[in-house]
This record gives sequence, C-alpha cells and structure tokens, in this order.
Amino acid sequence: MRCLRMTSMNFLDVQALAALDEFQNLDRDIEGSAKRWKKFVEHETPEKEKFPQEWKNKSALQKLCMMRALRPDRMTYAVKCVLDTLVHQSSSKFANYLGILNNKQNYLSLVNH
Repeated sequence: MRCLRMTSMNFLDVQALAALDEFQNLDRDIEGSAKRWKKFVEHETPEKEKFPQEWKNKSALQKLCMMRALRPDRMTYAVKCVLDTLVHQSSSKFANYLGILNNKQNYLSLVNH
C-alpha cells in the first residue's frame, strides 16, 4: 500500500476498516490490485470515480468511509456528491409519485362523473 503514497494515517484507517465485516480484505485488495487503486486514489476527483473491484457495489455510506480512509482531503466533495445523488433520486421518486397521484385523481374524477 505504500506505493499509493498513503500516509501512515491512511494506512491505519484502511486497516481499521478492514477489521470490520463490511470491509473485510479491503487492505489485501488494495495491495493486490495496487495499480487500480493507485489510479483511483491519485485521481484529481476520486469521489466522481467508481471504486475498484467489488468495492464499487458498496452503499453510499460505506463508500464515504473508504473515501475518508483513502482521501480525507476529498470528503467535502464526496459528501456533496452523495447528497446530490440522494436529492436527485428523491426528487425523481417524488415526481413519479405526483404523476401517479395525478393519474389516480384524473381516473377518480372520470369514475365519479
């Protein structure tokens, strides 16, 4: 992991995460696929990139934990990306819900006439 220009704090944070069931083998995956992880970690905006391997399938909160361990300097941007995604998803669901309500109201008004 040293080839990723990780500080000793980053290394300790990754090891702490790897001790949790949800992040089991994170440290080994980083060491085993150093090129992929190096590309991710050293990217100018890693919060906009997909995590390597199966780590891209983790929840938003889990990805934030990994970002905190790997690139704490990008946490503000990572949180903003997560919030933007959640707001977009929520507004889409809300718009769909309103569309369903409007259709039901139109249907009910036709049935009641």
